Amino acid sequence: MSHTTSIPQHVSAAPPQGGCISVERARVLVAAGAIVIDVRSDYDYERYGNFEYENDGRTETAVNIPVATIGKGGENELPPDREYVLICQMGQCSKTAMRKLSEVGIKSYSVDGGISAWKKSPR
Repeated sequence: MSHTTSIPQHVSAAPPQGGCISVERARVLVAAGAIVIDVRSDYDYERYGNFEYENDGRTETAVNIPVATIGKGGENELPPDREYVLICQMGQCSKTAMRKLSEVGIKSYSVDGGISAWKKSPR
């Protein structure tokens, strides 16, 4: 008699994979449908303004979900079946947000160098 253990559908067999990515890779993911999330604090978002980027010839604005709210309900609006590109000013907060999202089963990527690198990167 064989014994197999099944994993319930709502539980992932492995944590979602994501990672730190280049601006170029982030642009590819966004073009394929990934959602850009600006994880800067409310203060930084207000001070420096929203993050706008080009996607398929259109200017789009990132959704702001401060890193401090992730794991405390800020991620509740995010469908777990989508991919997310996380960005902050320099890339540190987005790495923290990526780890937090992974813990709740959401696949995401952190942009190395953040908004600063994105703005310097050729299109």
